[in-house]
Amino acid sequence: MIRFFNSPAVEVDETLVTHLVNGRGVYESQCWVLGAIDRSTKEFVLEVVGNNRSQEKFKEFFAKHINTAIGNPTRVYTDGHRSYEFLSDAGYFHRRITHERGFGVGVNTTNRLESFWSTLKRFGNFNKGVTFSSISDVESAVSEASWRILCNQQDINPAVDLSRIIK
Repeated sequence: MIRFFNSPAVEVDETLVTHLVNGRGVYESQCWVLGAIDRSTKEFVLEVVGNNRSQEKFKEFFAKHINTAIGNPTRVYTDGHRSYEFLSDAGYFHRRITHERGFGVGVNTTNRLESFWSTLKRFGNFNKGVTFSSISDVESAVSEASWRILCNQQDINPAVDLSRIIK
């Protein structure tokens, strides 16, 4: 588990990685992933939340992964989803990016995480309408895609460095 202790800025967002559309154009299942990227270390954490994008689920995610120091709150950049409304009251310095007006300007952006989602979906073949039978299947696919991204970014030979990555 990655915790963002004393991090000056974190981007948080959610993305739909899989869905099934029946013949009438209706979604039969959806699976969402909630993620965060630490802007200073570029470390990320992902959590598959299924179809549960409630404020309670988001609060759990923040409690597990993102710490804010009293007197020095973490700047959190999110989109306009209503489940992030608790952040200011919880002691975070919250900046909301409204995607209808663009993807932000300067430091007020979630572009790093949006770019990560694009890469994750490409490495995991999620854009091809893949469906999974359970959340654990999605977690495995997301973990594998994240590992591939890490290997690609750090120029790691997966066969040689697997034991180092697991540690």
